[in-house]
Amino acid sequence: MAADFEISSLSGTGTATIRVKPKAVNEDMNNIKEQVLKVVVQGVEREVTLVQKAAPKIVETWGTYFSITPETTSHTFDGTKRGETLEIGVYSYQQKFIDNKPQDEYRAIDWKVESSSDWLEVTQEIGEANAVGKLTIKTKSTNQEHNPSNYDPLERTAIVKIILQQEPNTEIVLNITQSPGTRTTKYGFEPTPNIPFPNSSQNTSTAQISNVKGYQYYLINGIQVAKFIKQFKITDISKTIEGQFHTLEGQFPGGIGSEPIPFKVWLTDYPSNIATQWVSELNCVGHLQTIMSGFGGIQVTYNGYINDNGNQSVQLNIRLGL
Repeated sequence: MAADFEISSLSGTGTATIRVKPKAVNEDMNNIKEQVLKVVVQGVEREVTLVQKAAPKIVETWGTYFSITPETTSHTFDGTKRGETLEIGVYSYQQKFIDNKPQDEYRAIDWKVESSSDWLEVTQEIGEANAVGKLTIKTKSTNQEHNPSNYDPLERTAIVKIILQQEPNTEIVLNITQSPGTRTTKYGFEPTPNIPFPNSSQNTSTAQISNVKGYQYYLINGIQVAKFIKQFKITDISKTIEGQFHTLEGQFPGGIGSEPIPFKVWLTDYPSNIATQWVSELNCVGHLQTIMSGFGGIQVTYNGYINDNGNQSVQLNIRLGL
């Protein structure tokens, strides 16, 4: 009897089919099982050699998947904005294969992020199994970068790397750009003059206004990056400005109530040509006539021009009071 094989029939008459099959899988890679089957028909003996080779070895492997969505590796943020956000899906997992056939079994692979920039905020979420993870890139500020020689705004760039932890040298490199900011120009004066209120026993006060200069300012996204001294004119410097302080009833002791309190402001001892010719500095005396005292926050305005490739309108503001 064949010890390693099952035989469908051991005897019979007439024409017959004998079926033979191995009793078990041959898992011994170093052993080929052989049996000799003898069949005797009317005294004539025939031999059939049965051979069972070793079962093929089951090969289990894991395939790695590492990609992003969307697939683009370049992105540009708006340089005039901060807090802009970019979300990128990250697939990082392995799938099981048996004899090169994919199985419905997955395991997540850890990944990390490296950023070369201090103006980006980077956070990550690793997906489970073959679920997509998420990389979030957010701008912390507007782009203030500029050429130091002419203050023209410049774009700025950064590299963000998504690195597979399990497999060295496997990474996806993202090129992040923030477009140039917007440069604007404004004009003004420094320091801002101030005329204090008169003492309670007087109706008029004076103040020496000194070393007031005109300036051109460069701003990028509203933040000053440079200023330059410029010549200027004050075209209506000779005018007397009249107005009223509006108060709340009972705000001031001594009988001052809710009625508006008039004031008058004028300047003297200023350069005689300041209304028609460019000057570099204003020195003059400011005068304030009023019965108001102990209250501030109001300003009056004189108009003029800054000499910057022509006449650029500008206002000289003078604070009244404290």
